[in-house]
Amino acid sequence: MITAEKKKKKLVGGGVNYHTYYHCTRKRPCSQKGAVTEQDLNDQLYELLDIYELTPKLYEWGVAALNELAKEEIKQRDDVQAMQFDSIATVQKKLDNLLDLAEFGSITPEVYKQRSEKFTKELKKAQEQQAKTAENVQNWYEIVGKTLETLTNANEKFAKGEISEKQQVLMAIGQNHVLYNGKLLITPNKWLIPVQTHAKTMREHLNLVRTMPDKIRDEYENALLKTWYTVVKEVRTAISSLAYAS
Repeated sequence: MITAEKKKKKLVGGGVNYHTYYHCTRKRPCSQKGAVTEQDLNDQLYELLDIYELTPKLYEWGVAALNELAKEEIKQRDDVQAMQFDSIATVQKKLDNLLDLAEFGSITPEVYKQRSEKFTKELKKAQEQQAKTAENVQNWYEIVGKTLETLTNANEKFAKGEISEKQQVLMAIGQNHVLYNGKLLITPNKWLIPVQTHAKTMREHLNLVRTMPDKIRDEYENALLKTWYTVVKEVRTAISSLAYAS
């Protein structure tokens, strides 16, 4: 329920300056006081983005970490799917045997109906679990990968991008964007907290690395790479925990 309003201010020299202010629409009862200038709002946004922003190097490392994690999980997924295939085959065989018994009159139609309904439910559940397992790795990989890409050079994207790109950057950080009494409030995505905690520090360390001698720089970068791999792994674990909780 926030609106933007442009106001003009005449200058002493005869020109006119235009300023944009954001304030409550007053379409509903509202306790908010005053308004916030567009510049103040942008300052708050850039301060927020500075916490999450990634460099191209961090994005490159992040994708490499994602690929390694995905390979590990694909092996685990394949093992699980093999068991799921066996489970589906077993239930399907039970249904086939039940049909044979019914055709030869070994069981009554009522018994056939009762047992077939049970086995059909088991089969459906097993097939749903199989489909979920197949999608799991791809889903988290795409979510995290897209988020890391969006947060790379986030300040520049927000400054130069169209409205839709600005929205994507903010949505990558969190949900429930609220402007209250001139302060921007965003509920951050919980699984992104490891990036929130380490991104700015990692950028600062990478900036220091540039001036180091080659050998020291390589050793320092390798240490940073391991740290960032751990961060991405924490992100992956957090997504799993939230998905399991839901």
